[in-house]
Amino acid sequence: MLVAHEAAHQWWGNLVSYRDWTHTWISESFATYSEYLWAHHAHGADEGAVNLLNKKNAYLNEARTRYRRPIVFDRWVYPNDNFDRHTYQKGAAVLQMLRYVMGEAAFFRTLQHFLQQHAYQPVDTHDLMVAVKEATGQNLDWFFDQWVFRPGHPVFEVASSWDAPARTLRLTVDQVQDTTGGVPVFRTPVAIKIVMAEGAVVEQVWLDEPHETFTFSLPGKPLLVRFDEGNHLLKEWTFAKAGDELLYQLAHDDALGRGWAAAHLAALADEPDVEAALKQRAVHDPFWYVRRAALEPLGARKDPALVEFLKARSLDAHAQVRAAALRALGDYEAASLADFLKERFEQDDSYVARAEALRSLGKCGDEAVVPFLEAASATASPRNVVRAAALWALEQVGK
Repeated sequence: MLVAHEAAHQWWGNLVSYRDWTHTWISESFATYSEYLWAHHAHGADEGAVNLLNKKNAYLNEARTRYRRPIVFDRWVYPNDNFDRHTYQKGAAVLQMLRYVMGEAAFFRTLQHFLQQHAYQPVDTHDLMVAVKEATGQNLDWFFDQWVFRPGHPVFEVASSWDAPARTLRLTVDQVQDTTGGVPVFRTPVAIKIVMAEGAVVEQVWLDEPHETFTFSLPGKPLLVRFDEGNHLLKEWTFAKAGDELLYQLAHDDALGRGWAAAHLAALADEPDVEAALKQRAVHDPFWYVRRAALEPLGARKDPALVEFLKARSLDAHAQVRAAALRALGDYEAASLADFLKERFEQDDSYVARAEALRSLGKCGDEAVVPFLEAASATASPRNVVRAAALWALEQVGK
């Protein structure tokens, strides 16, 4: 990802350079978006989707815990103030939404036109807005106003109900974000996928009010209602669903939807049918992100009957799944697991999983593991992740 980001600066930052620090996003957002483009191209749509989701979550964490500001922002004290998750990750997510709103061909035609028109020149965001109009005939000033020149993001509360006699699905969407400080009520298209026994349909609707209701006449009761099919929007959202719909989604949706369903089944994870479905996904789902998502609510239960299952998942083909299983085992805080965790540290080839094995050893609270942790702290690893984990574990056992 680092190579893709820095290579993209040949165009975004070098071929065109932002006129002043206020428009830093023209360099950094586009380079960060190029990481997503490369992940999608090189590793497939699922890896690309997770890459973009991680970027959205990085921005959302900053927006929730630090501040919300416009992407184009001229109230900085030092230029480096603009080099944050709004400029990098939020800007990348906004570009993906621009691509969704404009359409694939128009989006890339605009980028080509913008680069050619302004090659070796300083630019600002208004030049990009003009390029949209010149390349496509579309006026998307409203999009730039809400996503680039104003702060925040939508927070949706979504609900659906089925009227069996009328064969009608009713979907309500509320925007409940705090609109002080310039945060708007967002105007955006959103795709609604409705899956029935008779087949699936995708309906695109437009949102631009705090409260909106949509009705869909259908041949049969929905098995799944998917808000934001394609995962285009930068958003926080809630969508309460019954267990049967979540179980269907866990088995049939795209990778992000399956992972979302797994997380939302956590409250039902002790029910036999839910436990069985989560176990099935944790073992057999073809994508690691879903296997990890299905594993986590099972591990959170700290059920002694699941220890052997978690041990088996610590041998998964993907390091992130192995790390999640090892983390869950550590949460049992059982000294009896120490030998197994030592073994996983010695035999795993992933720094991420090895570090998690050490942290879990620390959570076991057994001073007998101190010599092992002290020896492990000398292990070289990128960014010293193994050493940091060993030192943290030593603190947990009081050494």
